[in-house]
Amino acid sequence: MKPVDAQTSWQAASGFVLDYNPALGDSFALSTAKELDGELLVGSDDDYDDVTDVRLTSSPA
Repeated sequence: MKPVDAQTSWQAASGFVLDYNPALGDSFALSTAKELDGELLVGSDDDYDDVTDVRLTSSPA
């Protein structure tokens, strides 16, 4: 696990809310994945189809 800076995280999360309108928890998951240059595991629904800022996968490792 890596700590994530709260100041950076909420600012990035608010950007995702403005750009893609995800649920608040999803916006923090997106911002954390972006900050850590990680990949976010998402469901197979179309909630993330427009997201291009973060690597996404629907297949668990």
